[in-house]
Amino acid sequence: MNKDLDKYKNIVDRYDSLYTIIVYNTNINELVDFIYHKLEKIKIIKNIYKRKHINDRLYFFKQYIDDTIKKDKINSIFLLGKDIIEFELTKSEIKVLSEYNIKPIIFKSGEYFDIDYVNNLLTDFTFYTVIHIMDKNMKHIVLNSTKKKIINEDSIDNINLDEYISQFDENILHRLTFKMGQ
Repeated sequence: MNKDLDKYKNIVDRYDSLYTIIVYNTNINELVDFIYHKLEKIKIIKNIYKRKHINDRLYFFKQYIDDTIKKDKINSIFLLGKDIIEFELTKSEIKVLSEYNIKPIIFKSGEYFDIDYVNNLLTDFTFYTVIHIMDKNMKHIVLNSTKKKIINEDSIDNINLDEYISQFDENILHRLTFKMGQ
């Protein structure tokens, strides 16, 4: 992960108008449509100063995309504030996002840029193991605060559940879900 991101951690702005945007394997039209959707939502904000501030910021981002991005697929982290800072994702970072089936456009807003989220998403590989049993189905999942991946899915009729669970050295989070009336 690009350590240059950390220098933007303490920047503050009003109206939750600092945007941390992660985009991967997305074409320009999809991103522009996403921005237009956000711009439509802004129209319902009652505070006219806040509405104008946020609208101007997102429109600035749309103009940046139209004027600057010339690639077929966008694979970048954008920090959208008074200025736009772009960090291109590496191939290994794109692979992580794909492997964990992360949404192609992540759009976070706040008084601060969400740098901790970006760092955790791209560099935290400490996972909890979860065995989720619902009805007669079992899902083996690994997850942390930003990522989730299904490792195995099977019917509990097809596996020895005790044996399956015993292969893990670490603590297992588990959840049993039963339907009412069973």
